[in-house]
Amino acid sequence: MARTDANPPLPSFPGDYVLTEVAPDDLSRSVKPKQFLHIDQSECIMCEGCVDICPWKCIHMLSTEAIADAVNTESPDRRDHHGQGGCRRPRGRHPPEGQRPRLRLRDALLMARRIGAGRGQLLQERLRRFQELPQRIQGSQVWTSIFRPGSIFRKGYTDSPRNRSYVIMNSVLYHLHPVKVKRHAVKVSYTLCLGGLSFFLFIILTVTGIFLMFFYRPTSAQAWNDIKTLQTSVTFGLLVRNMHRWAAHLMVLSVFLHMARVFYHGAYKPPREFNWVIGVILLTLTLLLSFTGYLLPWDQLALWAVTVGTNMMGYTPVFGQQVRFALLGGVEIGTETLLRWYVLHVLMLPFVIVIFMAIHFWRVRKDGGVSGPL
Repeated sequence: MARTDANPPLPSFPGDYVLTEVAPDDLSRSVKPKQFLHIDQSECIMCEGCVDICPWKCIHMLSTEAIADAVNTESPDRRDHHGQGGCRRPRGRHPPEGQRPRLRLRDALLMARRIGAGRGQLLQERLRRFQELPQRIQGSQVWTSIFRPGSIFRKGYTDSPRNRSYVIMNSVLYHLHPVKVKRHAVKVSYTLCLGGLSFFLFIILTVTGIFLMFFYRPTSAQAWNDIKTLQTSVTFGLLVRNMHRWAAHLMVLSVFLHMARVFYHGAYKPPREFNWVIGVILLTLTLLLSFTGYLLPWDQLALWAVTVGTNMMGYTPVFGQQVRFALLGGVEIGTETLLRWYVLHVLMLPFVIVIFMAIHFWRVRKDGGVSGPL
């Protein structure tokens, strides 16, 4: 044990002493457990664990009143220790019935708690636990993995210079570029640039998709004719459509390989477990983008592929038929289906995936950049 003011050196006392009970007046001047920082006074049940660390070997003689009276005590009263009129009885007088005083004190305390625990004390305990529930939630691994240190949802903000700096440090707009980059993060052989390649392919898909929207009408009577006209009559129309189609296939492949690389290097471990969940969501959104775009050409391949996919969704337990009806806009594939999947493909899913990509990039920066090698 360290030699500090709260833990003074062990006083000298004879080794052949016998510990016995002391008078009640002496209990209030015994050793105060509050001076030991690693003893939680509010949770003390007199388990005798403190006996082994007490430098005066008499901490077990405390009563509950003495503990409650010692809340603000910072130093022990040495008048009650050995060699200074302390708590030692004459040699040869042993406790009755062969039971040590600290055991009787512990048993009496536990029995008093069992007998005296009334309805009011039970309600107070439940109220205390309810009041501590927000702190327990904020201290859980799930909460701390989502909200990094300095977040207003971590412990709240008070007006101080440190918290003002936290506001700046948690802003993604102020940290688009890192101050320094780890050496392994710039090696192509380590990351294979799969994350950046996935984002680059998403940009290509956005640009080419906007170009295709100028020449496409999501109706069952005109969808296929517009695709045919795009390929034969629009300048660079076939090239742009093929760029869009191949970029979609490559994005699915690159996102999957990126997830495999992250898993292989163990980058899903704390503090990056929340960003791993975001990555799984991005992979799911990428697959949904690819699947919703599969119907838009409105050819035989697209019709039967979507028929198979929606029939599989219909076999989902509990809500499968409801999901299938919502996606088709009816009981079979028609104009309503094409319109719904077009809105999902060009509006809803891209909007959601942009939000999750921003969160993903921000958490990469906040979690210390690219994780190190194994």
